[in-house]
Amino acid sequence: MNNWFTSNVQVVLTATDNPGGSGVFKTEYSLDGGNTWTTYTGSILITQEGTTRLRYRSIDRAGNNESLNKLMIKIDKTPPEVKIYFNKGNGA
Repeated sequence: MNNWFTSNVQVVLTATDNPGGSGVFKTEYSLDGGNTWTTYTGSILITQEGTTRLRYRSIDRAGNNESLNKLMIKIDKTPPEVKIYFNKGNGA
């Protein structure tokens, strides 16, 4: 539906380190343009209508930061409304 969701969206993030790497230390996400970061502990529920920009990244145990990833989530829960008007005076 043109990349719009009509209900809440649950986002699940997963991270893996490359073979032989030090392992994933943590994954973080931001919903405010990267001003604050929250350690990911489980799925993220997006409920707000409109466009939500989710940024996320992972860090391995050696301190290497993954490149910043971005996801745009668009929600419109309001059903369309139709109005029908009749013109009584046209004789039809």
